[in-house]
Amino acid sequence: MTTVVIVGAGLAGMVAARSLAGVGYEVAILEAGKRAGGKAGADRVDGHWREHGYHIFPSWYFNTRKLIKETQKEDDVKLIDFDQFYYLLSKADRQKPRYRKLKLKFGTMIPMYSFNSICRIVKNVFSGLAPWPEVFLQAYFVIDALAERMSRKHFLDRISRTGLLRSRWYANDVIAELEGESTLKASAVPAYEMSAMTAKLVTGYWLKNRTPFLSILSQDMQTAFIEPILEGVKKAGVDVRFEARVKSLDMNTGKVASVTLDRKSTRLNSSHTDISRMPSSA
Repeated sequence: MTTVVIVGAGLAGMVAARSLAGVGYEVAILEAGKRAGGKAGADRVDGHWREHGYHIFPSWYFNTRKLIKETQKEDDVKLIDFDQFYYLLSKADRQKPRYRKLKLKFGTMIPMYSFNSICRIVKNVFSGLAPWPEVFLQAYFVIDALAERMSRKHFLDRISRTGLLRSRWYANDVIAELEGESTLKASAVPAYEMSAMTAKLVTGYWLKNRTPFLSILSQDMQTAFIEPILEGVKKAGVDVRFEARVKSLDMNTGKVASVTLDRKSTRLNSSHTDISRMPSSA
C-alpha cells in the first residue's frame, strides 16, 4: 500500500488526509505543534481554549462553510450571522491623537456596518472611528486598490497592502492605521504582511458576496470546528502525530525514501513513500 505523509495538521492537511484515506491510502500527518488547526484554531491556556486571532466567516468562505456543515451534529453550534461589528476603545486607544481630538469615553463602542447600501457606507464614514475625511479616504483607498489592473499582478504580488497605500498621494498615518486595523480584523493578517494582490482578491470576493457580512461560531474554533474535523480524520484511519517537526526529506534516486524528524532523530521509512507537503492552514 502506498503511504502518504502530510506535513502540517492545518485545515488543508486534515482535509487532504481524510480524502486520501477514504480512497485507500495509508496516511500519516506530522504536525510540529501540540494541536491541529494551524491558524484556524485556538491555544490551550490554563485549561481553556483561547483564540489567538480573529475568526470570522464571510459568505464567500464556501469550502469552509461546507466543512462546518459536514462536521456538525444536530446539537452542535451553528454559524451566527452579523451585518455589523464594533470597535471597542480601550484606555490605550483613547491616548491616540485621533481619539483625543474626538474626546471619546473609555469603553466606547463604535459600530461599523456592512457595505450593502450607500446609507451604511455614509454611516461608517461618520462613525467617529476617526475624523471623517480620513475615514472617507481610507474607504476610497479600498476602491482605488480594487481598481488596480490585473496586468499589474506581478507588481501587486511583490508589494504589501501598506506599501501600496503609502504610494498614494493622499496617504497619512491615520489612514494607514485605519487600513491596518481593517485588514487585521478581516483576515487576521497584518496589512504589512498581506500582498496588495491578495487584498485586491479578498476585497473583490467580499463585494461580490455581501450577505451575510460575516459569521462567527458561538464557541471557540478548536471546540466547534477543528476537533470535530480531527476526530473524523482519525476515524478514517489517519495516523496523526503531534510535536513531530520535520527536519529533512531523504531522497533516493529522485524519490523520497524517508522523513527525518527533529525530535530524537526519529525517522519514518518507506520504500515507496509519497510526500505531500501541504500548508498548515487554509
